[in-house]
Amino acid sequence: MKKGKIGKPAACAAAALLFLCACEEVSYKVDYCGEKGAYYGAKDAYRTGETVTLYYDLIGTDTDYSFYLDDKQLKTDYEPEKGYILKFVMPGHDVKLECRTENTMYHPEKDGEDE
Repeated sequence: MKKGKIGKPAACAAAALLFLCACEEVSYKVDYCGEKGAYYGAKDAYRTGETVTLYYDLIGTDTDYSFYLDDKQLKTDYEPEKGYILKFVMPGHDVKLECRTENTMYHPEKDGEDE
């Protein structure tokens, strides 16, 4: 073999290694704020660009629910048999998913006003 040239087996191995490295999918974590069990279908991590679909069915009739991904409110759908449906595309970084609730029946600032 001449000096400075690479043999076919070595070239094939190098090309395969580069291909495998380029195809490696990077996953990022979801912080569910300690409530991972409340989300049906929740995984610890998702690949960048993956569409994430979660269901939240722990619903009280006197409570409003809002969902935030990295402090940005998510648009949700709702189906009676599944609950809230959350969908988002996983970005290229770890994220925080938060459920914020507000009781719509009890308002301490209004208690006693009718007396």
